[in-house]
Amino acid sequence: MEKDYLKFINTIEIAYDKLLTSSFSKGFWEGDEYENQRIKWTDIDKVKISLKIFNESGVYIWGHKKEPIYIGKAEKQSFKKRFNRYIFSKNSQCKIAENYRIELSNGNEILEVEEIIEKYNLNPKNHKSRALGIKSFGECDSNDIWFILLPLKKDSISGLEISLIKAGEIWNNKNNLKPLINLDK
Repeated sequence: MEKDYLKFINTIEIAYDKLLTSSFSKGFWEGDEYENQRIKWTDIDKVKISLKIFNESGVYIWGHKKEPIYIGKAEKQSFKKRFNRYIFSKNSQCKIAENYRIELSNGNEILEVEEIIEKYNLNPKNHKSRALGIKSFGECDSNDIWFILLPLKKDSISGLEISLIKAGEIWNNKNNLKPLINLDK
């Protein structure tokens, strides 16, 4: 299934570019109808109440300003459940990243991924990607961190996620941006 999507990488790359161009041309989602606008992570309480698609599964893109950072999937669970690791839990990626950002603004040194794992007591075996997200998000202004939700049928999520990661890498490279932080590229 995944290889089927990769056959169409040029088409997916064009669609990805159109999605981002459209999203960047709009303001942030503000509680109205959702049309693939970027959603500020700090607006999550409004999202839980207002967006029915938050209860669906699919692919999501995280970014900062006009730079995609990470592409992920909510395949076996809804976006709402998947985002527990990013926003909802006490030790979520965004909350730790916000603490890290405050520490940086107070003059603390930039940490390496391994130092973030140690400092924030993350399990090194399964939290390297989380620590990488904390580092990336924390070194940005958290007011500019956003995500885009792309609800999909469950049987198309994995293949499309892999293809979007490939298209995202190409897009970031063409636009002279940092590579995506996906470990499974």
